[in-house]
Amino acid sequence: MSDPSLENPPPREEKDLPVVAQIEVLYDVEQIFTGKEPSQDSESIDNGSIQMQIPEGKSMPRTSVLVGVFEGWLHGDPDGNESVRWRLAFNRPAWEFNRGLPY
Repeated sequence: MSDPSLENPPPREEKDLPVVAQIEVLYDVEQIFTGKEPSQDSESIDNGSIQMQIPEGKSMPRTSVLVGVFEGWLHGDPDGNESVRWRLAFNRPAWEFNRGLPY
């Protein structure tokens, strides 16, 4: 069984073919959490979220290693853009470089 439409494809020049690329960028983000005295006002009431226990006046740094995945049309953009336009496809944890760092 064969598809007759695939037997004689229309001629197409190589320069007309679209070219896309995907790159992954490794980056890290450092956050520093500082403990403070708990207050009893209505905004600080525990709503069931997970809270870290950091003693007052102490700090706890946390580094997250992530990968940003970018995609872009290098040639043949369907929107007709002549310049390269990258878009962030998604972020993900850098599983390859875990080394025990929390995510």
